Amino acid sequence: MLAEWRSDARICADVAPIATANYLGGERGPRERRCLLQSRGPLVLHMLRGMIGNDRFAAATKRYLDAANMGPATTADFARAVSETVGGDMSWFFDQWIRGTGVPQVSVEQHVDRLPDGKFRLWGAVRQAPGPEFKKLIVPLVLDVGGKTEVRAVFQEEPETTFDFPLPERPRSVKVDPSENNIATYK
Repeated sequence: MLAEWRSDARICADVAPIATANYLGGERGPRERRCLLQSRGPLVLHMLRGMIGNDRFAAATKRYLDAANMGPATTADFARAVSETVGGDMSWFFDQWIRGTGVPQVSVEQHVDRLPDGKFRLWGAVRQAPGPEFKKLIVPLVLDVGGKTEVRAVFQEEPETTFDFPLPERPRSVKVDPSENNIATYK
């Protein structure tokens, strides 16, 4: 299902925001609405879950549903429930992914250096073009260190964000968002 959502999400990335999907008309309206609501929408929720974690996503969803209590509920209500659950303003996420369009082009530069004390560091930069297409992302870096999987996350809130992580040993591999949790194209 995720592979299908990813494929469709790129197809309808610039058609319209998810928030306006029900206003699409014309010959292509039903197909574009389906793409936005049944492919891009679930993928956006999947991305949010990946960003805030399963437990907080479940807690935010429960808070949202409990507040609605069988009454009307809006995207703004869900955004509020998410923000309250994570303890910070998450309106940027909903502005970008529900009220915005596009798929960001993300470049990740990474290096591993040995430090004088024999340990290592993973450093580099995550880049997107500045302007209206820029989207804040949490970019997961998945490392194989000593046969164990470790994850480091880079919160990209500017067009260029640098990172520097200490490591106990040289990683066998470093993969950028290997589960493709983000709606992004990596270069």
